[in-house]
Amino acid sequence: MLTSFEISFSKGFKGFLGGNFNYTKLNVSLYNKMLLYPIGFSTYLIQAGKIWGDVPYPFLKVHEGNETYAFDTNAFNLMNYQEFISDAYISLFYEHHFQGFFLNKIPVFRKLKWREIAGVRLLKGSFDEEKHSSILLPEGMKGLSRMPYTEFSAGIENILKVLRVDAVWRFNYNENIKQRLGLLFSLQITL
Repeated sequence: MLTSFEISFSKGFKGFLGGNFNYTKLNVSLYNKMLLYPIGFSTYLIQAGKIWGDVPYPFLKVHEGNETYAFDTNAFNLMNYQEFISDAYISLFYEHHFQGFFLNKIPVFRKLKWREIAGVRLLKGSFDEEKHSSILLPEGMKGLSRMPYTEFSAGIENILKVLRVDAVWRFNYNENIKQRLGLLFSLQITL
């Protein structure tokens, strides 16, 4: 089992060394890898943060989107770049690697050594426009208002020992978006 915990804290003082804003920013993250014999292993990353003070949007949490065809393990893969912003948030990235638990029961796939993956990514955040009046937001950027932003994924890794293919489904916040379902690829070396 592998676990890591990280806390970051930053503070800005208006007027100190040319600073323009008073703010406090706190971020906490927890990563864990759990072995679940005989059905593989799970990994999860929980991140939470809060920003206090009237600051422009680059100081807030601009959630990581991905508009490419490459699967990004550290982003929401069907979220547009700069689509959502928060001054308080919590997110969960969860993946289960079945390590061939299902595909190894089929002789052809057992020889190929393909491995199944399933995952979910959740984001709950808030953005209070009245607290952040320093700069207007770019067009299309908004806060999360209703239920958590959610993506589901299912995929296969270890294709030709280096390729991973994931089908990703964007569950909600589907107004004015380009795609709800994506087929994404990544190169990785799996042992």
